[in-house]
Amino acid sequence: MAIPADQSSRLILNSGEVLNVFEFVSADKASEQARLLSGTYARSEVYLKDRVVAVRQGRGDTGLSATLRNILGEAL
Repeated sequence: MAIPADQSSRLILNSGEVLNVFEFVSADKASEQARLLSGTYARSEVYLKDRVVAVRQGRGDTGLSATLRNILGEAL
């Protein structure tokens, strides 16, 4: 993923889940990128909160989806 974020991090879990987290300078830029990602990666869950965008991908779910919903709200 080549996302023009100011900061980013990737977490890969043994179950095959991948979580990419991006932080942007502005909430507007984060929103724009989140909408773009949700359209581009239809099989992923994209979460948006303020200046942070999180993208969860994977075949399984270790409970990460529920945790992300609790922290960031519903996926787009």
